[in-house]
Amino acid sequence: MPFTQIVDNNAGFPVLSIASQERESFLLLKPIHEKRTDFFVNKNLITKTLITDRATLKIKTIGKIFGGDIKIITDNDKEIEAIKAHLEKDPDVMNNFVISLAARRRPQMILHNIDGEIEAEELQIGLLEKNLFFRDGNNDPLFRVDFPIQARNGKVRYWVVSLEPSIFRESNNMRGLYFQWNRIRFSEFFGVRQCRACLKFGYTAKNCDPGNQPRCARCGEFSQENHVCTATRCSNCVYANEKFKLNLGTRHGAFDRKCSSYLRQRDQIIKRTDYGFSEPQGHTD
Repeated sequence: MPFTQIVDNNAGFPVLSIASQERESFLLLKPIHEKRTDFFVNKNLITKTLITDRATLKIKTIGKIFGGDIKIITDNDKEIEAIKAHLEKDPDVMNNFVISLAARRRPQMILHNIDGEIEAEELQIGLLEKNLFFRDGNNDPLFRVDFPIQARNGKVRYWVVSLEPSIFRESNNMRGLYFQWNRIRFSEFFGVRQCRACLKFGYTAKNCDPGNQPRCARCGEFSQENHVCTATRCSNCVYANEKFKLNLGTRHGAFDRKCSSYLRQRDQIIKRTDYGFSEPQGHTD
């Protein structure tokens, strides 16, 4: 998906609407050997090991990551630790995978309409000067400038920054941040990855499987020469309905940010983000 579209999509969300801190924890298994890239072969080995203790291990999903890596998802850190300990007892698993606990994602915000000539270092210094809560007692920054996104008009850019959970929550009470002589608008940045070629989630076009055929973002059909759309239909929601027996609405394009499939991806990112709550919080309006 083009970055300019990502900006437009994020702009539609309320400013820093910290959602319910329902949590997910996940374990990453990276193949040691370069040739071990078949996800299904890898998954079968992991499943065979875990099934011996399935009465006590609570697993939500065993999923695929680009390159044959595997992710195991549970509801909390305690359960993921138990799964990790169980897998580490199996020689076959340890001889084939590096196992690691995935760190929680830091919350991110996107800063809107920054002068196109401003670079990362100048932005960081300017934010520290005008927003005192962005620094700790030693005047060290509590945020990191990640990357810019070029606006369509070419004159301004949007900047994505990662923040410590404490100041992210404090930012939630602010009407804006200050940079130079301006008050700048910001919103939460989720960074959902979606391929602009095959339209699937989880990766960008750069990492799309060459075997995936490009699809039309409007109707979901495979893009052929002289293709003409006959209706608006989301291929991701159609697939979810067929696979999971759901009843999602499908009369929208693949890049519609009210799409149920997109919102599910966004909610998964929220669950894996550290908002600084020690315990799961209830929903807030």
